[in-house]
Amino acid sequence: VTERFVHVAPELSLNFGTGDGWSYLSGGIGPSRWSIVAEGSADSPANSERLRTINYGGGARWFAKRHLAFSLDVRFYALDPGTPEPGRPGGPRTTLLIIGGGVSVK
Repeated sequence: VTERFVHVAPELSLNFGTGDGWSYLSGGIGPSRWSIVAEGSADSPANSERLRTINYGGGARWFAKRHLAFSLDVRFYALDPGTPEPGRPGGPRTTLLIIGGGVSVK
């Protein structure tokens, strides 16, 4: 199975903190595409449908040293339901949770 999620949206972000570390809350709305294709199966039109998606979440970045920071982001993506196809129901309203972490160098 191959799963792919693509989302593009403008966001509004509220930041709290200093240059040594900060946290934020953010959210936005825009189109997304979510496809799940089983190996050996043909792609379906539902996999290319643009779904209205609201994203919201928050995170933080902390500098452990002057030029080294660690970051964490927790984000929810609320996808509208997909359009039904002949002989198939539409996709359900879905909420995805994506947690990301990383290292930054300043």
